[in-house]
Amino acid sequence: MRIKDLQPVDFTDLNPFRQLDKLMNSSWFNFNYPRVDILDEKDRIKVIADLPGINKEDIKVKIEEDRVTIRASAQKELEEKKENYYKLERNSAGYYREITLPAAVQKEGSKANFKNGVLTIELLKKEEGEDNDIKIE
Repeated sequence: MRIKDLQPVDFTDLNPFRQLDKLMNSSWFNFNYPRVDILDEKDRIKVIADLPGINKEDIKVKIEEDRVTIRASAQKELEEKKENYYKLERNSAGYYREITLPAAVQKEGSKANFKNGVLTIELLKKEEGEDNDIKIE
């Protein structure tokens, strides 16, 4: 990173989410911070994430009790050859987001779907009183 890559923080804009978006989209990071919608429905939580330019095979979703982690990466190579001309470009895209959920969820029965660059994850909420504690004998 070079000094000229540093961007001053605009303290006149005190919205922390806007400042976080600016930081995540700055040149300090090698990944993109995907935009997400989180819907808290009666018996499930739905997470919808935009992952443009990514193939389904390049996405990893990890579910924990109170959070979900989305990782995705893709590398593309474009090669063009002509007389007296050669061009080779490599492009990589990566996404990472760890989302704290509004309720505890369970892995069983949860599912994910990816279509047209949009990842939709449906997580079933844990029922009240249900826990993962192990009885000690």
